Amino acid sequence: MFLLGAVMVIWCLLLAWIARTAQGRGRSVIGWTACAAVAGALGLLGGITVLASVMAQNEFSLSHGGNSDLTLLAVLLPPALLVAPMIGIGVVLHRVPVKVSNRTSWAVHFMDRGPGRIWFDGGAACFEWSAGSRRVPGDQVRTVAADGECVRVTCIIDDDKTLELVAMPMGKPETPAGRRQQSVLLADQLRSVGRAG
Repeated sequence: MFLLGAVMVIWCLLLAWIARTAQGRGRSVIGWTACAAVAGALGLLGGITVLASVMAQNEFSLSHGGNSDLTLLAVLLPPALLVAPMIGIGVVLHRVPVKVSNRTSWAVHFMDRGPGRIWFDGGAACFEWSAGSRRVPGDQVRTVAADGECVRVTCIIDDDKTLELVAMPMGKPETPAGRRQQSVLLADQLRSVGRAG
């Protein structure tokens, strides 16, 4: 009974790891977790089948000095076949690129203005925060740079004044890698507005 409980705990911990990794990579949590659950269960069933077969074949030979090493290997096979495919799926999932959806409206946090939003209206970039907003035509967007998890934007506004904004995208996935990928995508969209203007 203890062995069954230990196997279930290991299975659940691996599923939690895969779900957390999928969420952090912007992937389907349900899909990847279900795939890992099935792979682990099939591996466990395969290991139990091999164990039963080896035990049936060795039952008589063990009482007469048979191969105990083969029996020990067969006993260790079910947990190994439970863990191996699940770890393999987790490693594959960890290596896939972060998935960020392309959008036209971005929830952001402006470093000096607080929460806000950036969206695109025709050939203009619109910046909105709690105390105000600014619509900047594309030809007035001067520099755009993805800077780690943030985007730095410099625009020319009224009477050649400069508007400098640093914004951190707040979409999903909400991980450092996810925000870096969102920053690159948002910077590309802001650059394309600048080229279009």
